[in-house]
Amino acid sequence: MRLEAAVKAFGDLMVLAFVVSSMLGVGLSLTLSQIIAPLRRVRLVAVALVANFVVAPLVAVAITKLIPLSEPLTVGLLLLGTAAGAPFLPKLVETAQGDLAFAVALMVLLLVGMLGYLPLVLPMLLPGVSVSQWKIAQALLVSMILPLIVGLFVKAGRSAASPHEPRQQRELDRRAGAHSDNEFPELAGGSLAPVRFSPVMQLASA
Repeated sequence: MRLEAAVKAFGDLMVLAFVVSSMLGVGLSLTLSQIIAPLRRVRLVAVALVANFVVAPLVAVAITKLIPLSEPLTVGLLLLGTAAGAPFLPKLVETAQGDLAFAVALMVLLLVGMLGYLPLVLPMLLPGVSVSQWKIAQALLVSMILPLIVGLFVKAGRSAASPHEPRQQRELDRRAGAHSDNEFPELAGGSLAPVRFSPVMQLASA
């Protein structure tokens, strides 16, 4: 029993370390202007929001209706379908050579939207379940938002200290601005499938 608890604690620590390091790395690799620029693609942002907050939950509900599942599996699937904004989304997009700036902007947008979405939707899908908005916000702020902000500040400090911006950084800024005029650029191989974050789901079910 102690070994099981120790393994679980170690796993939780590794997840937290991955989340914090991923967000810090994203902040160190992008600028605030690069993150904001993709949000000008209104149509693409709207499609992504609908995919995460409408299509994914409906698919999860449909699966629970079509396939007989035990209660724990049903709850887990519904949580999976409603909790959006995974911290490993930017890493997946970067690996697929997609638009990293848009992935980060979308992730932040999904996290903010989820704060109001989960407390409203989950009690409707799971009667008797209460969602603490503050607990979700606290977890997201400590593990994701703050590391991202720290990375952005460090990046800005380095840029201010350097008299000449690296050529690669200027090229990234140029591409971020150019992407804002396109409606549907490639994003992680063209996929807009929602990615979910298990620690948030655990908090939501608490």
